[in-house]
Parts: sequence; C-alpha cells; structure tokens
Amino acid sequence: MNDQNQATAPTAPTAPTAPTITYQSAELLLTVVQKEYDSEDERSKILDTRVNIFLPVSVALLAFIASFLKLTDITKKKVNNVMDALPQTLFIVFAILSIVILLIAIIIFIKVISIQKYKRLNVDDITDDMLRYESDKTAVGLVRLYKENTKFNTEINNKKVRLYQLGIYLISVSITLAVIMYIFYINL
Repeated sequence: MNDQNQATAPTAPTAPTAPTITYQSAELLLTVVQKEYDSEDERSKILDTRVNIFLPVSVALLAFIASFLKLTDITKKKVNNVMDALPQTLFIVFAILSIVILLIAIIIFIKVISIQKYKRLNVDDITDDMLRYESDKTAVGLVRLYKENTKFNTEINNKKVRLYQLGIYLISVSITLAVIMYIFYINL
C-alpha cells in the first residue's frame, strides 16, 4: 500500500521540438549554380582569348598606318592652290584620326584584360567543423556563395563584353579610315 500512497513528482512539460528543416533540393540547386558559375568563368576565358587576338591586330594595323606617315614624301609635292593641297591634308587628317582611334582601341583592349578580378570561393575558409555539417545545409551555404559570386562575375563579364564590342567598333572605324587614307596616299 505504501506504493500507492507515494506521490509522484510532477514531470516538467517537454518543449516541443523544432522540426528539422531539410533542404531536399539543395544539392540539385548547387549543381545548377555551379554550372552557371563555370559558364561565367568560361565566358571570361573566351573574351580574354578574343582580346588577345585583336590586340596584336590593332598594334600591327597601327604599325602599318605609321609606315605611310613619311612627311618628306608628303611635303615634296608642289602645291599651287588649295585644291592641290586637299589630298595631302585629307591624308594627314585620316592618318591621325586612324592612329588616335587605334590607340583608344588598344587601351580599351588592355582594360578588358586587366579588369577587376572575379570572386572565387575561398577554400581556406573551409574548416574541419564544416565537414561535420549535414550535406543539405552545406549545399545551401554553397548555393548562396556561388549565387553571389556568379552575379558579381556576370557583371564583370558584361562590362568586358561592352568594352570588347567598343574596341571592335573602333578597329572597324580605324580600318575604314586607313583605307581612305591609303586611297589618298596613292593619289599623292
């Protein structure tokens, strides 16, 4: 009877356990974001390769145009009136314009190559404690990092593309001016 009369100590109510949040699609999203990140990295390499082609072309074109600028040949021709001086004047104007535009294109191409660095994942930030995290939660963290870095790198690549297109346009204008200059050179 003693057992029935004993009072039992009340037990503390248990706190409801928070549901464990799982990120079931985190690893799939990580794969997608990594592909986008890699795509931006590849895009950068392609732009750099293209610039590395057009930069020497610009320098060669600059040397070609400069080889025609022999002022002694231009000043040898006798000028009797203003109309006789027109071809020489236009030759000089087109040569100078072509050279200036080419120099600007070269500066732009150098800027494309030396533009701001890309954001990368810093592997030094990975600690031994992180290796103990659940894979879905680690994937979520990586998705966020890759997403942030990809956005940043996309903006840099977009700047590079705009500058590259401007450089190509300037080279085209310079080539056109050089052809016109050459036509005047032939008629000197």
